[in-house]
Amino acid sequence: MDTKSAFDYWMDELSLKSEGTRASYLSHFNRFIKRYEITPDGLFRMQKEALASADPREGKRVTMMVKAFMKERLDSGKAAGTARGVVKAVKSFFDANGLDLTIKAKDQPTRIYNGQRVILPKQIRELYENVGAEFKHRNQALIMLAKDSGLRASDISLINVGDYLHAREVKNEAGERFKVFRPLRTKKTGAPAHIHLGPEAIRAVDRYLEERRREEGELSPDSSIFIQRGGGRATAHSISAQLKRLSVFLGSEGYKISGHSLRKFHKTRLEAKMNEGWINKLQGKAASEYSHPEETEDLTSAYVKAYDMLEIFTSEAKEDAKRDRMIKELDAQLSRQGAELEEERKAREKMLNQMKELGPQVLDITRLVVLFHSMLERKIPLEELPQLREFLKKYKQERGIEEEIPLESLVETNWEINTSEVQDLLKKYIERRQERK
Repeated sequence: MDTKSAFDYWMDELSLKSEGTRASYLSHFNRFIKRYEITPDGLFRMQKEALASADPREGKRVTMMVKAFMKERLDSGKAAGTARGVVKAVKSFFDANGLDLTIKAKDQPTRIYNGQRVILPKQIRELYENVGAEFKHRNQALIMLAKDSGLRASDISLINVGDYLHAREVKNEAGERFKVFRPLRTKKTGAPAHIHLGPEAIRAVDRYLEERRREEGELSPDSSIFIQRGGGRATAHSISAQLKRLSVFLGSEGYKISGHSLRKFHKTRLEAKMNEGWINKLQGKAASEYSHPEETEDLTSAYVKAYDMLEIFTSEAKEDAKRDRMIKELDAQLSRQGAELEEERKAREKMLNQMKELGPQVLDITRLVVLFHSMLERKIPLEELPQLREFLKKYKQERGIEEEIPLESLVETNWEINTSEVQDLLKKYIERRQERK
């Protein structure tokens, strides 16, 4: 004899659904039976008797209870979607126990949209630029990945470093990189998400992973692509909370902006150039079982062509970013040149110190050559060269120096000092001085 209760049968059925769906159905169902002070088995018997009754009014008893409870939920300020959740939960309970529950669509509350708003491109830019110094690269990468993929926070939390690094790469006509992931089984529905990322997300994620490598060393392919403060995997809750916290930078415009707003941005923007079924495949929603553009490269091709709808940096913004990069590159170049000049100064100073041991005349000659070198670096006019030659002549006479110092041989056509000839000159002079001693 079967001793399983009606609730046990239902739990067997719910075990095949996602964790989120199970939790939602149980929450609605428990509120319903608590409201009418009835047990699951009592509700089962009530519906079974109602369906067997010859009185049509008795047959609608449980239906009227569900409709009344929905109205109470609406009157208490709950959304239409929450009220309809009661129907889904009770109907699921009866389906698992072989009973029907019929509630017409017209008797169910119509959804009035009051959820998260679609975030705008300029708002995403503001979030990106105001993430703060702490976890800056992580948060920027998170924003860009959510924007380009359209994934739920629960699915972003499933992505590992290896998923990103081993994703197939393609390029558009401009040579920009795109990544195509292997299908990811979504957490909520189990439907596969065919994740695609564009250049903006790739640049941000690459920068973030490079930062992690500097801090952690080589990254394990199995480690989460996004980590929390303590180093563990970022959960769906922590990702959602972080994106929600960032919305404060939008001020009053941040009202009802959350991580899900980026998912809506992804869908709304792509609809201008892609059909809804294909967008569903990107986001991991249910789609036609007969359409498989992911297997023919059509899905990737469509995403690449439509990516300009997801870009948050407009042409003007791109030019600004390009100018910023040029300024940074120029600063870096100047820093390198400054470092090179400093190294050259140190080398000259070292040479002077070495010459001190070889006598005052060698030191004087060395100083003169260094002086000459410095004057050439300042681009001395050609007409001043005779004055320098005359100065050298008088300098040699006063000190009894007989060696010739051919200034013209130290100068190349581009008026830069020929350091190799200077070194040879000094070497010969030093050798002669040593021979005389």
